[in-house]
Amino acid sequence: MSYIPETKTKEEFLASFKSEGRRGVAKSGIKAFDLFCKDRYQKNASEVVKDLVKEVKNGKTEKTYVLLSQFVDWTNIDHQEII
Repeated sequence: MSYIPETKTKEEFLASFKSEGRRGVAKSGIKAFDLFCKDRYQKNASEVVKDLVKEVKNGKTEKTYVLLSQFVDWTNIDHQEII
């Protein structure tokens, strides 16, 4: 897809934020997604994203929306074990 820019590493993504506050929000989001993936799938976020890319390449784009929906639902629940 030519309209989507090339991929960035996590470090490049975080470095792209000029504001420390915005960088902090991005770090929190990445950490929350990683905790969700470990809790739900027993895999880190990078592994889940790689698996999702494979699914999308096989035409199963709906799995993207399922994953995002599960993540949103997960963030709406207090996780006392996560501090």
